[in-house]
Amino acid sequence: MKKAGQIIKFIDKHHSVRMFSLLNKSGKYDERTGKVDIEYGTAFYLLASNEDMYRKALPYTGDGIQFKNMMAKQDFSSGEKVIVKLAANLFNGNHKNITPIDIIGYIDNELFETAMCAISMRYYQGLYLDDLFYDENSLNQEEQ
Repeated sequence: MKKAGQIIKFIDKHHSVRMFSLLNKSGKYDERTGKVDIEYGTAFYLLASNEDMYRKALPYTGDGIQFKNMMAKQDFSSGEKVIVKLAANLFNGNHKNITPIDIIGYIDNELFETAMCAISMRYYQGLYLDDLFYDENSLNQEEQ
């Protein structure tokens, strides 16, 4: 049985705020329990990982996530494209052409850690609003 309650690693406090903003816009969480729709939560976690990607993704979120239109109309860097494709794949299985080699070869260390956290988040399927508060030690603990 999968165990919920993993630690969410945010790049910085803005990552957490951007993710929460996308969740609020979409309403994809249970207000009573705080449980987040895992498909949306995982995708939003990735799309909010930097300001540029968040800004480009924002118009395509709300009532669903329009990944196809977003990829067609926005100019993403090669690393951002990998993250957006991974978000789409973890969301609903689309973009099956994303591979581990894409993740290893096109994204920096920070986004790699974010991608691994998103995969773990999706696997365990337990995500709550309380998990979305930024902890300054959450991502780069080895730097201390």
